[in-house]
Amino acid sequence: MGCDQTVLVVDDEQINRRILRKLLEDNYNVIEAKNGEEAWRLISQKRNVINAVLLDIIMPEVDGFAVLAKIRENRMEDLPVIVTTGVTDFETEEKALDEGAWDFVSKPYNAKILASRLRSAIARSKMTSFERIQYLSERDELTGFYNRRKMFLVTRNMLDTYTQDQFVFMRIDINHFALYNTSYGEKEGDSLLKHLAGCLQQMEAQFEQCVCGRINADVFCACIAYQGNQNEIIEKVLTIQSQIAAYRVDYPLEISAGICVIDDRTISIDDYFLRTSVAAQACKNQFEVYYSFYDETTGKKLASEITITSEMQNALDTRQFVVYFQPKVTVSTECACGSEALVRWMHPQKGMVSPGEFIPVFEKNGFIAKLDYYVWEEVCRLLKEWRDADKNPYPVSVNISRISLYNPKLVEQMTGLVKKYDIPPSLLQLEITESAYMTNPKLMEGTIEALHAAGFTILMDDFGSGYSSLNTLKRIQVDVLKIDMKFLPIDGEVEKGEIILTSVIKMAKWLGMKVVVEGVETKMQRDFLEGIGCDCIQGYYYSRPIPEKEYVENYVNTRNAQDEEAAKRAELEEIDDKRMSILIIDDNEFDRAILQWNFKDLYHIHECENVEEAMAYLSKHMDQVNLMLIDNILPGMSGMQFLRYCQRNKDLAVIPKIMITANDSVKDQVNAFNEGAYDYITKPLVKEVLVARVKHVMEINHLKKNS
Repeated sequence: MGCDQTVLVVDDEQINRRILRKLLEDNYNVIEAKNGEEAWRLISQKRNVINAVLLDIIMPEVDGFAVLAKIRENRMEDLPVIVTTGVTDFETEEKALDEGAWDFVSKPYNAKILASRLRSAIARSKMTSFERIQYLSERDELTGFYNRRKMFLVTRNMLDTYTQDQFVFMRIDINHFALYNTSYGEKEGDSLLKHLAGCLQQMEAQFEQCVCGRINADVFCACIAYQGNQNEIIEKVLTIQSQIAAYRVDYPLEISAGICVIDDRTISIDDYFLRTSVAAQACKNQFEVYYSFYDETTGKKLASEITITSEMQNALDTRQFVVYFQPKVTVSTECACGSEALVRWMHPQKGMVSPGEFIPVFEKNGFIAKLDYYVWEEVCRLLKEWRDADKNPYPVSVNISRISLYNPKLVEQMTGLVKKYDIPPSLLQLEITESAYMTNPKLMEGTIEALHAAGFTILMDDFGSGYSSLNTLKRIQVDVLKIDMKFLPIDGEVEKGEIILTSVIKMAKWLGMKVVVEGVETKMQRDFLEGIGCDCIQGYYYSRPIPEKEYVENYVNTRNAQDEEAAKRAELEEIDDKRMSILIIDDNEFDRAILQWNFKDLYHIHECENVEEAMAYLSKHMDQVNLMLIDNILPGMSGMQFLRYCQRNKDLAVIPKIMITANDSVKDQVNAFNEGAYDYITKPLVKEVLVARVKHVMEINHLKKNS
């Protein structure tokens, strides 16, 4: 056959020896041994002829480990031995490598991987000492792939050689590899990396021009000939993903691949690697998304991130970051009850930089922890300044990012700040996001408990955006829920959003928590929130985020006057309420009793079982009735018919009416409003919601009479 290299195949199974002979005989002289004893005899006799050994481990009498020991004892370590076995546990692989094996190939055999590793092992055995050192300096020791420097160099040479061909650069890593390594150990992690290298080798064999390399840890790169067909590249990625997923059926393994078409050869390979890293990041944490192509939008985003990163430390040192305040307002009194501190970047050349531009970058690179502390300290300094000026400032809430929340020194930092500036912890409220809490609830519960013990008020921000539940809130010591108005979208799902928001506020009330709804922009939203029992509102309806000077003028200097005015208004409202009267029309004695119980301390109540009885009462006391609560299903004339009757009577039409019924039909609600109802409340009744909505209607009617 003209082959000048000889391979010894050692396996006690004849079928395996035949398979290996068939795979190798076109390129090598193949000799066989059916056990370890025969193998060692052939090695002893023909050492100068044998170029490599393919050695099975599990054999009767003298196994593969014994043969490796004999080779080592006789100082034949330069003889390449590749272990072939169906046993895939890493303990076997580790022991074989410790005994002197050069490489490890699992059964069933992959012809291309076997040929590549055998060829590489024989080539390495023929190296001079200098060549061996050079080889090791250019190769990754674990996989035999080019290292970063060599891979980038060979890629550049390939691009310069094949100037008419098009290429793509690809970066692949294993999602959450560090966690896998921690869970299963470094040896098993190395085994997974070698498996990924094998997958890339299979892909490499399918292209005339292809270079692969291991950059670091679980990051691999490949530069591949490209015919302009994205689907071909995607298919290769998905093949690798399926091979990785099949590696362990008991653990979900996924890759992220960033892909960039090389369309400008003046750009360095390092820059293409950076582009594919950005693209790979775009598909992380997305269900069954394994690849992403770099595009111009991504490039602009990358350039912006690089600029922000290069300027962030100087911006912090020169106090370009300033604190703005957005007031929180108590719904019932219309007076401020606190504010949230929000950071703004006042760039000397660009002006105000949007938080949406720099906050995500800081969260990604970890700088957010420094910015967090800067804002916390700035707020503490201002609170002290206001107190020293004999002001009575409202509490200010500050945001704690996910990174800061997991800082083991967080409690020490927060308590240190309030001590340094001599302010009570109750003035510095702490906002954590629901998603940050849900990442590690057990750890967070300990941190929040410690902060609570130190006197801080805890707010859970963006509640409802993740996976919190009633059980979650029972465990965690949260004082206030912050909910975004996204629960009320501007589309056909408004009704569902209202139901969800009402339920969340009701749940919070059960647990003794206050609720702040942020993002409130319209009076309609504000009135709805008052009707369902919301405590506080934050949003542009009352105020945009404002600078320190404006906040001090409008909310710090005027607090005492605002509090006194609110107290007087509440007293007057209570007097007005006591003078008002409600007529309840309901044939159910139990329902009338519930309504009577809810309002007996607020209003004069008169009850009627049906419309006829109510009309008799109204004929004598119409001027004393300020509101009617009407059930729909009544004996004789129904509640809806009574509404229609009142519409035609000018004296009855001016009295506010609320329909109270178990029927939640949208059609009936629309009909009720068309017939003159001010509101429509469904049973079962929630006291806080009922009282707030009745009070709201009373206030509207009171304003109409006095306008």
